[in-house]
Amino acid sequence: MALPAHQHRFFAALIPLWQAIPGRVNARNFSRYSGWNERTLRRWFQKTLPWAELHWGLLQLLVRLGVLEGRFILALDASFVPKSGKHTPGLGAFWNGAMHRSETGLELSCLALLSWSGHHAFPVHVQQTQPRGQKADRLEQYLDQLVSFLKQRRAWLAQHLRVVVADGQYAKTMFMDAVSREGYAFVTKMQCNANLLYPFTGAHPKRRGGRQKWAGKVDFIHFDGWASVPGEDRERVWTRVVWAPHYTRFLRVVVIQNLDRRGKVKGHVVLCSTDPTLPAEQIRALYSARFRLEFVFRDA
Repeated sequence: MALPAHQHRFFAALIPLWQAIPGRVNARNFSRYSGWNERTLRRWFQKTLPWAELHWGLLQLLVRLGVLEGRFILALDASFVPKSGKHTPGLGAFWNGAMHRSETGLELSCLALLSWSGHHAFPVHVQQTQPRGQKADRLEQYLDQLVSFLKQRRAWLAQHLRVVVADGQYAKTMFMDAVSREGYAFVTKMQCNANLLYPFTGAHPKRRGGRQKWAGKVDFIHFDGWASVPGEDRERVWTRVVWAPHYTRFLRVVVIQNLDRRGKVKGHVVLCSTDPTLPAEQIRALYSARFRLEFVFRDA
């Protein structure tokens, strides 16, 4: 990247130091292991530094050098940051997944590209979620971030991106429509009692009125007509293309039944893809790859 000379000197000294220092990464710890004053470092980090462009430039460089293959998965998720201050910008009530409840703090929303083979996570866009009352609903903020990124990097992503993956809170019509408009498949997790219908494939009776479209509702108990997929121990995996009235589209659905020692079903997970041609094994592997993003949150 064509950085100004003063920023280039700062980065040239900062990056080796960042990789070498032990303990927490903050201005005070930087000052202990460098010749800079703590105030100097704080002033530097308060400036608008092109972190996103540096991450993007690094990713493109690794692809050009052949270190990474040119296929990626785009994962999106949000992370809660505890904060006890009263005047911190963006402070509000957000869901803390670790505690399974809403708490006061900050939230960041992250988009990361995962390499298709190694599933290494490269964060490419991060933004702070604004609390309710100051901005739009948080889901609308996530959607705006995703749409903006897909449009901004459309030319490059069209050659390298195949699938967008997110957890159950993003299983909304607006996310599926936005991703489908850009030509990508959307893989997510559905509710365990999702409303799904079997398409009717039999002979239509000769009678007045419209033709029968649906053959019944999916009950997640009986899987007649479903294809069995190999799974792990103490699992049964089923897949089928069904109609989702809430999303007004056909979905490839994968149901993973968890079994106890006696072989009885003790629960199930429902995954889906907006691309009906995507194999069930791949849908499961793609959703599992999403957890690589948690390493980014841990390191941050």
